[in-house]
Amino acid sequence: MTSPTALNIAIDQPYRWARETDPEAHLIVNDYAVMATGYPPFFDLLEAAIGRGVPFDGIGIQAHEPRTMRFPLFRVKAHLDKYASFGKALHITEFTPTSSGLAITGSHIEGGWDEAAQADYAVKFYTVCFAHPAVAAITWWDLCDDGSWLEGGGLLRKDLSPKPAYSALLNLIHEDWHTNSAGRTDEEGRFQFRGFYGQYTVEAEHQGKTAKQTIQLRQGSPENFSITLN
Repeated sequence: MTSPTALNIAIDQPYRWARETDPEAHLIVNDYAVMATGYPPFFDLLEAAIGRGVPFDGIGIQAHEPRTMRFPLFRVKAHLDKYASFGKALHITEFTPTSSGLAITGSHIEGGWDEAAQADYAVKFYTVCFAHPAVAAITWWDLCDDGSWLEGGGLLRKDLSPKPAYSALLNLIHEDWHTNSAGRTDEEGRFQFRGFYGQYTVEAEHQGKTAKQTIQLRQGSPENFSITLN
């Protein structure tokens, strides 16, 4: 690993060139070991780069080093809080809890990384990150155990059958974090609901007239939408 000073110098020109080449690109500075220790050299690198006006939009946090560590969730939140202080979007760029059978390390949880442990931690880790306002994305590193860079690091087994982690995340993302709402409008034709950010299909019906419209709920976007019945 090169020194933080050398790294600070190294990222300046590539990011300036990238911004000049594509002003609309979402530029991320990415590094590892953050979930384990907070990785102070990376924090110092970002702080110095921002001070020099290096253009970037997000901070990438790898989440599989050390490879058998079950990052304590209170520390996960603390590290996210610390890096969120830069005011940049946080991206969990590489997440690889495994079902390799190796011993769990770095946690009060004992035992081994089997399929049940992989699924349990996946749900808890995703929940902490999803709840954090600075986290913009989470990337699971390998879809399938066949060819995964870490043994048992996929969401599917080698025969492509879904592991418990796959089913648990599918339920979490598409059921628990999914909003369905129905009801009648008030006397002024308004209907209110509270939902997760994302894309919605809104259907309205009144006296034989119907309308269907797709809307997007995004952070900072308008919260009022009008639908006209034809």
